[in-house]
Amino acid sequence: MAEAPASLVGGRFRLIRPLGSGGFGTVWLATERDQRRVALKLLNREHAADPELVARFEREAQLGGAIDHPNVVRLLGHGRHNGRPFMAMEWIEGPSLRRVLDRRGPLPPAEAAAVAVQVLDGLAEIHRHGVLLLDIKPANILLDSASQVAKIVDFGAACRLGESYLLPGERALGTPAYMAPEQRAGQAVGPETDLYAVGVVLFEMLAGRLPRGSADDPGPGVPAGLAAVVRRALAEDPAARFRTAGAMARALAQALALPQASGDTDRYPTIHRRAPARRRVGPARPLARLDDELTDALSHVTVLSDGFERFAGRVGGRAGLVAVVLVVLLLLGILEQGAVGAAHAYDLTAGVRDEIARWILRAGGRAP
Repeated sequence: MAEAPASLVGGRFRLIRPLGSGGFGTVWLATERDQRRVALKLLNREHAADPELVARFEREAQLGGAIDHPNVVRLLGHGRHNGRPFMAMEWIEGPSLRRVLDRRGPLPPAEAAAVAVQVLDGLAEIHRHGVLLLDIKPANILLDSASQVAKIVDFGAACRLGESYLLPGERALGTPAYMAPEQRAGQAVGPETDLYAVGVVLFEMLAGRLPRGSADDPGPGVPAGLAAVVRRALAEDPAARFRTAGAMARALAQALALPQASGDTDRYPTIHRRAPARRRVGPARPLARLDDELTDALSHVTVLSDGFERFAGRVGGRAGLVAVVLVVLLLLGILEQGAVGAAHAYDLTAGVRDEIARWILRAGGRAP
């Protein structure tokens, strides 16, 4: 039986009206028992018999449900309705960035950078949980009209670091215009893959069009420092891009002297962040920057720990022992750098992480 308005889903959410339908699911406006509005995504009936699609839908709910951050749309619940999986998300009263760009065209540099910093804040938390989003685009960034906060939505293409992100037939999910070269080619992906997509979105916000290549200029009115950040994010080689979302966010803030935390008295033009406060970065506060870099470094260990554990447990023996030793050496390197000031802790751990990740992928395949 087809769903209809007033249907009760999961004994908790009452459907109001359909909002749109994608390739695999339909999104409904619904209300919870307390009449709070929610967005409810329900897998289409014709796909409910496909175990691969059902598993992917449920994995989307699991990955998204683990994230709690002001710049990520919050998952409120998930389950089954008439044999079909669903997930309910917080309702955002406001347009997508796609609609804003279609209506307004290019945004002022400070506004575009402020939106990008919020997206990077949310992405940093996603990466901290060992998850790659792999489908960042303007349609998946919602702008709350009341709070003026940008929020990432849609974990449909997401995967855990080291797991396969490809569909049967080696086909990648996502939107080709925003995919990094390695993702389009079905090669190993990492946090830098998501940062490439943020670079494409930022370029589009500045220029009103998609970039034609990594050296493309977003426009004469864009400050040189901001244009340099965009070019680095769009580098063809992942190793030439920013290694973490936090590093890219700091570079954007420095390029336009944007405030670094919600506790600052200055507000972003039109869009401002409401992310957890953290120390500002600047010449007058070098220790704050070192603290941020150590945090980024340690987050790399968190991101990789699950993959190392699965890999070491699966292969066992000498290869598993090597993986464990590498993790221990990485931790000792971070602690040593912290003891002497941690001036290069971020670069140390990022470089080691990249090499270890590539070694795991070579030795154990895409799904350690």
